[in-house]
Amino acid sequence: MDIDAGKFKRNIEKALEEESGLRMNEQNEIPFEQLFTEEFMQLYTEFDSFEALLEATVRSAR
Repeated sequence: MDIDAGKFKRNIEKALEEESGLRMNEQNEIPFEQLFTEEFMQLYTEFDSFEALLEATVRSAR
């Protein structure tokens, strides 16, 4: 059985697009809150939320 690499790639991209709602090879916008969830921030930073990080950044810039 021969595998058509181009067709395989298109099928994978289609499945990823359907699952994520994002389009391959296009610019997509994802809100910071969606990327940097409270769970993510608490696990990987010293801040409880993305908002807390921004507030600390503004305070330190003054």
